[in-house]
Amino acid sequence: MELKNRVSYPGWKIDHSRAPGDPNYELPVSSTNVMTNKIKITNEAGGHGSKMAVAHHLIPNKVLKALAKVYNFGAYVREYGAWNWRKVEWWDHYNHLQEHLQNVRAELGKAGPPINDRDQAYLEDELEHALCRMSMMFSSIVGIDDELVDKKD
Repeated sequence: MELKNRVSYPGWKIDHSRAPGDPNYELPVSSTNVMTNKIKITNEAGGHGSKMAVAHHLIPNKVLKALAKVYNFGAYVREYGAWNWRKVEWWDHYNHLQEHLQNVRAELGKAGPPINDRDQAYLEDELEHALCRMSMMFSSIVGIDDELVDKKD
């Protein structure tokens, strides 16, 4: 079986002696398999660790803050409740996602001078909400870890 989900780290070498069989063996990436203890990695200084199949460090902090901002807005400002979005069907999240994306498209499609601060703020708000709806839709289809849910909110 040929696996395409290969991750490499500059300055790190993979010790394949702990991987089963084929020296190119790596576990496929999935939501339940983001880290494997089967592949040991060693950095140039001799530090050891387990190979991860995700790259959290590549997600811009601004994106994570945007998601948290919109989740907070819905949960506590609009007072829907922290986990209310889980009671919404995936297709409803999809429809809202498309609405936000269409608003962005319409704003960017306007002829005229460069985007001013007001328009920039509007675009950021629409993109933040689109990102949030995408994460809600993804979670509705794929699922989330129930232990994350605080039953009090």
